[in-house]
Amino acid sequence: MSDLVDEPTEILRLDEAPGGDAPPEVVGFLVSRGPKAGSRYRLDPGVTSLGRHPESTIFFDDITVSRRHAEANFDGSRVVVRDVGSLNGSYVNQRPLEEPVELAEGDVLQIGKFKLVFFHGEG
Repeated sequence: MSDLVDEPTEILRLDEAPGGDAPPEVVGFLVSRGPKAGSRYRLDPGVTSLGRHPESTIFFDDITVSRRHAEANFDGSRVVVRDVGSLNGSYVNQRPLEEPVELAEGDVLQIGKFKLVFFHGEG
């Protein structure tokens, strides 16, 4: 006979664990339009390059996207995007991205024919 007792196991969410920290914030883009619709890209702190160059952090293999199109800089608390000299331009909420812009939840970044919805929340 086994000494083990079959007792229910209590499962705690990370944010409920005693002494635990809140879940980490998840920041990124959801592609809402374009060949990669439905794809999600998580942003890590630092600069994320978006473009058609094969070494871009977020790579879009499409002629409407410049090789080096845009950058998103995540400093741990906010994300600022800027166009880096693309031919077709970058847009935030349908306005030309003429200078760096801080993104807010739900903002739409458009590069070429791709629309990326910015999100942030708990992981």
